Amino acid sequence: MDYAGALNQAGFTDKEVAEAVEAKRAEYAGLLTAEDALKLVAAEHGIEEAKRERDSWAPLAALREGINASIKARVEKVSCPREFEKGGFKGIVVNLTVSQGDGRAALVLWNSDARPALEGKIRRGAKIAVRNAMVKRGQDGLELHSKFLTRVEVEGIDEPAAKKLWELKEGDNDVVASGIIIKAGELREFERNGRKGSVCNLLLGGGNEGAAYKLACWDSNATAAARLHAGDRVRVEGGYYRNGELNAGRESIIFKESSEPERLPRTSIAKIAEGAQAVVEAKITALYKAGEYEKAGRRGVFLSGELEDASGKARFAAFDDAVHEFLGAPESSVPFETLLDLKRGYLVGKTAVLVVRGKKNELNGETELVAEHAVLFKD
Repeated sequence: MDYAGALNQAGFTDKEVAEAVEAKRAEYAGLLTAEDALKLVAAEHGIEEAKRERDSWAPLAALREGINASIKARVEKVSCPREFEKGGFKGIVVNLTVSQGDGRAALVLWNSDARPALEGKIRRGAKIAVRNAMVKRGQDGLELHSKFLTRVEVEGIDEPAAKKLWELKEGDNDVVASGIIIKAGELREFERNGRKGSVCNLLLGGGNEGAAYKLACWDSNATAAARLHAGDRVRVEGGYYRNGELNAGRESIIFKESSEPERLPRTSIAKIAEGAQAVVEAKITALYKAGEYEKAGRRGVFLSGELEDASGKARFAAFDDAVHEFLGAPESSVPFETLLDLKRGYLVGKTAVLVVRGKKNELNGETELVAEHAVLFKD
């Protein structure tokens, strides 16, 4: 629509329209385009079509290149954030897939509009209202892009359930999973085939029988992972499971699920309840057995033993990565039974700082411990 002409018909001269547009741009520190400023001026002075364009909600099927549109939609996917630099300005962009019924569209959030996605406020299942986004043509069709006047609000959330870590299978794609970090990682940069990248590995608890699971975070996800700490609960959306590891790559995003980290309490053996996770410091009084297991199609290794502190004794079991932390040599061809025989004399009698979870023994009803992560051994 010719908004300048409509304002002329409403009694404004060309000069008054131009002055009003410049005043509106100045009000927004020059961040508005002349076209956006003109639409705001027209809407504020009662031009009905400008008001409808500003306030109405558009169906995705009605989007056309070059228009501004406001939509209500459900978030189906959030991809890994990307950092960029343009004209000396550093920024960040996040690509989303949103839906209305059977219709889908790409939504691209820039800079401050991308922040809620990085914080996990805009995630899969979020119901969002996007006001005044620009429709552009991308490589795969029309896209909605946020701009200075865009407002994005979360009106609710119906997020998909996270998959249990122990349920993950080789080749799984588009995985949604979560767990508590029991070992944080450091950012490591690398170069491969002329391309620079970065990775940060986290160890997550919450798996089958208390086993720990590796989460490999790549590039921008690696940067986010390096800011997390042991005890934080992290959620992965769009991950993939390869070679026994969960990965967060370009089509994935990770974020801390809660605004406050879930710090693990330090307690004594006697106070650990069934299902509770905590840090204990206890003496290793016995190491019974180590070997391989297979359960629900998944193979791994286990270790059993006994711990003691001032409050009492408890049997414990460790699985997979936690076994490697006790016995070392994860790539060794030496059987774990033999490795335990070699290490038993060194480990028994040492004090260990462990992340453990309480587990009820179905036979005798006593609470036993699952050692999810061996933090430290000391004499």
